[in-house]
Amino acid sequence: VILIRQKSKFIQKQSKAPIVRRLSNNQWQTVINLAKEKAKSDINHERTVFMLSCLFAMYLRISELTATTRHTPTMGDFFKDLDNNWWFRTIGKGNKPRQIAVSNEMLEALKHYRSTYLGLAPLPFPGEKTPLIGHIRNHMAPMADDRAIRELVQGCFDEAEANLTASGNLEE
Repeated sequence: VILIRQKSKFIQKQSKAPIVRRLSNNQWQTVINLAKEKAKSDINHERTVFMLSCLFAMYLRISELTATTRHTPTMGDFFKDLDNNWWFRTIGKGNKPRQIAVSNEMLEALKHYRSTYLGLAPLPFPGEKTPLIGHIRNHMAPMADDRAIRELVQGCFDEAEANLTASGNLEE
């Protein structure tokens, strides 16, 4: 009888509300600003700034930045529609394709990354095969190790946390 009652569609189990964790705009800006400061002395951090911009401005997952057996993100995944709006195509969680609107802020980050770090034209052309995130030693080889990106991003978050804690602004 107890097992029958537990499987009843009318009986609801009590559960706690999930804890939602998110960064404030100030916290995100601190993360990105610290990466931009590092980029002033080491151009390789331009790549870090671009990755963080993709995570923040397009809500990409780290797994959507790296090459997998099902999809390799390239610059050609950015495209402009007939109304001159920019979009980004990706294959997301569950192997589902999705299109993401590209904000003006993200478009500026893309232009900066392409011209400053990759030495390419500011905007990608249709069908361009340049990897979205190339390997640190060879920009034309797609980044296939999401662990390296996770460690890099975690390092940025740790540094931002230390910075915000020291200034007493951790909760803002």
